[in-house]
Amino acid sequence: MGTKTDKWAKGLWQKASNSWKTREQDNNYRKYLVHSSLERELADFRAHKGILVDIGCGEGGETAYLHEYLKDRGIILAFGFDTNTELIEHAIPNYKKICFSHGETRELMEVYGLLGKVDLVSSLFVLQDTPYARDLIEASCEALKDGGTFFSVIVNPKFAEAIDEKGELRKKNIHESPRRKEHRFVAEYPIVERGGKPFFVPYFHRTLGDYVSLIEEYFTLDSLNTLKPSEELLEKSEREKILPFCNEKGNIYWPEISKIPSSVIIKARK
Repeated sequence: MGTKTDKWAKGLWQKASNSWKTREQDNNYRKYLVHSSLERELADFRAHKGILVDIGCGEGGETAYLHEYLKDRGIILAFGFDTNTELIEHAIPNYKKICFSHGETRELMEVYGLLGKVDLVSSLFVLQDTPYARDLIEASCEALKDGGTFFSVIVNPKFAEAIDEKGELRKKNIHESPRRKEHRFVAEYPIVERGGKPFFVPYFHRTLGDYVSLIEEYFTLDSLNTLKPSEELLEKSEREKILPFCNEKGNIYWPEISKIPSSVIIKARK
């Protein structure tokens, strides 16, 4: 797409690639909070010789997790797409049961003959990373069968706003006229790591209403749920020092992560 915003986002992800592959707290966040919620949301999902496409698959770990969870629910083929070459090159040898590819989502859907044939499209913490959320959602709709499921997890905009109030978002002012303005502001979002400075990934701020309105242009919304750690998880994390759910030096998400839902799970169908 080639805009200044797009180039900035891809460049920041390139810079973050090595840290992303070895990150601790984000993997903890998904393992202890997101996965159990995801499994509840997809408990009734069924497909016959089904196809999964994970958009923004990164280094492939979450795609592999989804594939494993859904294989008993009829998913037999899984694809992972990402625009970051380095992360895809990391995924390919580590998760050989999945077809990973680098490139733009819509083009890859067409290359692999997936338009109108996919049972489930997942997009985990990707919509807030891209200036082109509409393009991603539209490509997902084109790929899905009638009745297919679109499943997304996003950073809760209210949580991002709370982090911003602490001065922890690095807001950017990129001078260009966007093709379509789909966000309220642009920033570098911090990913906390133990014993060191955070690294940063692109963040395009939209309200929850913005996301819902956009998704409802293409899909029927089935459910929307927020995620916040339970008291049990907070107590366990404090005892075992599990980031990001404990009060540890350098954890810029604390105490907001214990009080404000930090993610939103959205499920919709075509």
